[in-house]
Amino acid sequence: MSLLIDQGCILHSRPLRETSLILSCLTRSHGLMSFASRGGKRSQRGTNAKFQPFQTLSFEWKSSAKSGLLGLRNIDIIRPIWLTGTALQCGMYLNGLLIQLLNPEEPCPDLFIHFQKTIIQLEQPQNQLDIILREFEHVLFSELGFSVTFEQITHPHLCYDYDLHHGFQITHSRFGFLGSDLIALSQNDFTKPSMRKTAKRFSRHMVSLLKHLKYSEKIT
Repeated sequence: MSLLIDQGCILHSRPLRETSLILSCLTRSHGLMSFASRGGKRSQRGTNAKFQPFQTLSFEWKSSAKSGLLGLRNIDIIRPIWLTGTALQCGMYLNGLLIQLLNPEEPCPDLFIHFQKTIIQLEQPQNQLDIILREFEHVLFSELGFSVTFEQITHPHLCYDYDLHHGFQITHSRFGFLGSDLIALSQNDFTKPSMRKTAKRFSRHMVSLLKHLKYSEKIT
């Protein structure tokens, strides 16, 4: 079987036997993939650096008829990235979202490019990290087929709830989202201090709905 080559980023790794790793990766042309890397845990000089998350890598792999796993043949660093502190926490949060919400082996080249740009933004300490997260979350929502229908907001002074299938609906619940805040969110307007909290709460609501939908699809 011929080798396949793609760019990607490692999202998560876990041990496989004594010296190997299973890598969950976001790839440019193949989407969310899982690879077996034989000997990935060995401490040979320069080897471990290749298995750090976030950096852009080149992967070569082939299918293994024996195990069913995709076995990595080669991995090289294209663009190194090193996140620390709060930026590292933000990056790990994004990695977790991708693993939880993407379907395996569905190509998402535009999302991959945006993920690369987002990680580079996180690396720059002067940037407002929470706003970077909110922007990526909405790109991810669109990639999953659930672009937020902000055009449904017609009354700035009323509150709205949001449903994946019906969009925004007026609500009298105290947990609703104020229309004017949603309009500001649609315009990426974070000038009001309260908007960052509203944006984070709305994203958490969306992520919760998407996780529930994916779980429901798995058990039906």
